[in-house]
Amino acid sequence: MALLTHHKNKLKTIEWTSYVWLAYLPYTISAYIPVKSWHDWLWLLLVGGFLVLYILVVEKPHWRAVTMPAELVVTGLFAVFAANNFMIIFPGWQVSFLLGRRPKREFYGFALGYYAFLIGGCIRDYLQYPGVFGWHNGDVMSLVFPLLSPILAYTFSRSVERQRQLNQTNRRLKTIVERNECERIARDLHDTLGQSFSMGKLQV
Repeated sequence: MALLTHHKNKLKTIEWTSYVWLAYLPYTISAYIPVKSWHDWLWLLLVGGFLVLYILVVEKPHWRAVTMPAELVVTGLFAVFAANNFMIIFPGWQVSFLLGRRPKREFYGFALGYYAFLIGGCIRDYLQYPGVFGWHNGDVMSLVFPLLSPILAYTFSRSVERQRQLNQTNRRLKTIVERNECERIARDLHDTLGQSFSMGKLQV
């Protein structure tokens, strides 16, 4: 019975919303199926590695110092060597959102690595395929979301965190006010009763 309760509590703590974004992962997988070469197998293996790291980032907070950089590196390889700027959006949102609750320098370090991979991939793509980022084929517009993802996620996370802290502060203030009010009423009641007893004794 205790084991069943433990599993139920575990299910309640799972961050289901974090896994919704994985619905877009088959888009990348479909690019390497059917498998035609060992390169396809390699990228599919990296997709599997990314999936494991993504889950670990969600479920194992104490491992994030390792899993978050590892996830960025794996998705960065797609951006640099596979002309795939879609995969790196996953850590762009997930990691940036989580770092919104951490010191700013941690986000700055992540953002530096993120944009290094993204810009490096764009440069490599341009050198291999000149004109690939022409306005006519929409490739420039496809970079807008990868470029903005970390900033949007981090800004949203900071806003949520500030609101949470504000709510906590308001609850603490409310508790203090209620406690002070109770103490004031108790003092008033004590003084009133004391005066009543004193008057009663004087009249006797």
